[in-house]
Amino acid sequence: ISVDSGPGEAPSSTGVRSALSPSLSLSLVFSESESLEGHHIAIMSTARGLVWKDLSAEDVANVTAEADPSAKLELLCKVLQLNHYADNARSAILADFCLYNLTFCEENDFSAEKTSALFSILRLTFEYSFEGAVRPPL
Repeated sequence: ISVDSGPGEAPSSTGVRSALSPSLSLSLVFSESESLEGHHIAIMSTARGLVWKDLSAEDVANVTAEADPSAKLELLCKVLQLNHYADNARSAILADFCLYNLTFCEENDFSAEKTSALFSILRLTFEYSFEGAVRPPL
């Protein structure tokens, strides 16, 4: 990954490009006193965004084809590699959240592509909401 200023960008704007794929890019804007240090950066393909990031077309088809909710949840946990559904509250909450998101997509006749994209957006939102949570003092 290289960091450089792109053509026509303000001096305080920084472009990040991948040497592995020209379709990966991200533009960040910082004030002169800021730097990349300490910032979380997500780089995505500009061609497809979040489609197929967490669920492949095959995963969507397999999970949505399952009629039994318990079996569907078990399959979803396997796909997401959530191995502690029964004994980890955060994993259980994430799995249930993802299952209900898929149910929403099914009920609204989303295509596999739209289902995968929404699924990834909502999963990232879930993960972000738990990141850096402040715990109350004991």
